[in-house]
Amino acid sequence: MALIATLGVAHAQKVIGVRGGVTINNIGNSNSGGLDQSNSLQSFHAGITANVPFLIFSFQPSILVSGKGSKIIHGDQNSADYFVAETNPIYLQVPATFNLNLHFGDASGIYLGAGPYIAMGFAGSNRVYGKTDGVDFGYSNKIRYSDDTPQAENTEQGAAYGHFRKYDYGATFNAGVYLAHLLIGVYYDHGLSKINTLSNTDQNDNMKLRTIGFTAGFVFGG
Repeated sequence: MALIATLGVAHAQKVIGVRGGVTINNIGNSNSGGLDQSNSLQSFHAGITANVPFLIFSFQPSILVSGKGSKIIHGDQNSADYFVAETNPIYLQVPATFNLNLHFGDASGIYLGAGPYIAMGFAGSNRVYGKTDGVDFGYSNKIRYSDDTPQAENTEQGAAYGHFRKYDYGATFNAGVYLAHLLIGVYYDHGLSKINTLSNTDQNDNMKLRTIGFTAGFVFGG
């Protein structure tokens, strides 16, 4: 996730920029309970970023709108009975990484960094579709967020997450290149907060968000 602005060479100035791209998401689950298969779900991220250099390092906070989630498939999609559940929560996320910047020109180089992130869920939707006895069905609803540790909807098929914990936090790792004012990078968010628990299992599933992001941006100044 985290930062793709990074030009922090010794003589650089503080810069502000914009960034965005795609995210490939999933939900880590330590206990497997109730879910046949968890598949990645594509979403997006976009926002603003800043870069504060010192020596060959830099501190980079960002404010992003980031989509996360996963897709769950139960049954064979070529059969008469199956369902697919997609959950796509949207977060306002603030990552802050400390980067090592290695330059190979006056305005070009590579960066590698890590740091924490915090996030607050504010939007998103669940979508469920499939077939029952060969008849198509489908519906969608908005994700609800709670300050507590909510439990997922105890639907007959375990189809979707009804609501999430409102706040998430974790670690983020990033790497990429900067070419003048253009930034291109990749990042990985490893969520540490349990987003909810399943109510239809004997064990609490350890559901935590996982995201790989591909990002590009443009910085002003520097």
